Amino acid sequence: MVMKTILIFAFSVVALADISCTDKSRLLAAVQDGKELPNGSAVPIMLDQNYPNPFNQSTSIEFWTVITQHIRLSVKTEDWVTVATLYDTTLAAGLYRASWSAAGLPSGEYLAVLEGGSVTEVIRMRLVK
Repeated sequence: MVMKTILIFAFSVVALADISCTDKSRLLAAVQDGKELPNGSAVPIMLDQNYPNPFNQSTSIEFWTVITQHIRLSVKTEDWVTVATLYDTTLAAGLYRASWSAAGLPSGEYLAVLEGGSVTEVIRMRLVK
């Protein structure tokens, strides 16, 4: 018997096994094995837009994983330099939230990068001081 994990989020029900790369309109890119995924592709991870955005000092980033797998969530500059690693561990299927403090960093654009299995997803975040 196969069981699906269900999330109730903002009055909608999402079956984790059914999320696709078109479910989030602010996703900058979804890449698998070096190739961008087409709209509607099933994905084992989903990165949500940070909140608040733009932000001053700190922000929250939510993401889902549909299977137990090694997850890395990092924050990078637009030049792809890592400024923070928020998760780098094996996680069970579910919804997770990370908080990021940008204390000491200049205003500007940053990228949240979620890697799980062979899939990488990226969102853009704006720090305004």
